[in-house]
Amino acid sequence: MSARNRVSYSMAIGLAAGVIVLITGMRLVTSRTSVNGVTISPRGSVLERDANSGTVLFYITNAEPSLVHLGHLELQVTSSNGWKTITEEWSPMLNPSGASSGQWAGTLLAGSHRTCSVQPPLQGPWRVRLTYLREERGVYALLARTRFALARRSLFQWGGGNVFRMTDQHQVVSQAFSQ
Repeated sequence: MSARNRVSYSMAIGLAAGVIVLITGMRLVTSRTSVNGVTISPRGSVLERDANSGTVLFYITNAEPSLVHLGHLELQVTSSNGWKTITEEWSPMLNPSGASSGQWAGTLLAGSHRTCSVQPPLQGPWRVRLTYLREERGVYALLARTRFALARRSLFQWGGGNVFRMTDQHQVVSQAFSQ
């Protein structure tokens, strides 16, 4: 085989490998962005307060293709400037002090649900707002682990061995209630 043929052969192999890496990377990015969402809804078809405590129970359901981290739960009421947060709870990962204020927080597997209870106001419109983080996978998780290893600090957080990007926070809001 001549030197010219070897160079052409090597270039063809390199080009084929590059195309394979590009296609694989695109599949990973596409799978990361396909989202079904997280929902928060009352326990029953009718909003019911617990007779003893006055709390209302909600289901948080994960319809995302992978696990999510539930990070911030807020109870909001209407005000002249829109919705105002009156109480809030944080997960340990997002709370600077590291203390958790509720069992609802933490990772939630794909296709599963968790309950949370809130103490709503007795009158006026109110709603529940939830902030969550998606799990990083594929190229993004590799990037996060590399940055963490090199810098020992990062915009990424670890939760039970999973990687979550702090700047990729998503919010879901319940419908507004008036009772």
